[in-house]
Amino acid sequence: MPRSHSGSVSACCWRGHCTARVRCCCSTRPTANLDDDTAAVVMDAIHTHCRNTGKSLIVVTHSDQVLAGFQRIYQLADGQLTRLVSPVTSLPVKKELTA
Repeated sequence: MPRSHSGSVSACCWRGHCTARVRCCCSTRPTANLDDDTAAVVMDAIHTHCRNTGKSLIVVTHSDQVLAGFQRIYQLADGQLTRLVSPVTSLPVKKELTA
């Protein structure tokens, strides 16, 4: 997949991936270079798309804001994958971008 100058997958590739007939969308650090408001809008759009198309969503992130949008959260540490018992409880604020 083509990458932007920041190393993230470009928006056109994300759209193509999400519209393909796959059952799972995967994203690594989808909001890494975004401010909190923009990140909330992007994650809301990704979650909405996956809900509307019946796709599972797998995201790798360091962002507590992004983690808050998931029901199941796993942590990979020292080669062990562990489900977190107490997921993040604060939900991201949904905001709309204005041009």
